[in-house]
Amino acid sequence: MLTVAATASRVGRSPATVRRRIREGRVRTQRVGAKQLIANADVRAIEDELYPMAELPRRVEDWR
Repeated sequence: MLTVAATASRVGRSPATVRRRIREGRVRTQRVGAKQLIANADVRAIEDELYPMAELPRRVEDWR
């Protein structure tokens, strides 16, 4: 579980952007005391959304 600041650092965005995604319901958090924590799986989902991998070619011939 990562804090908002640690998540922002990991995905290369500002903490304000991560908080906005939380408010919009795009990122789930768990509140522990005064902190909002984000599960590692949700951090990876943010990374996948921001930095999608290129689609692989369907045939080997297309690689060349």
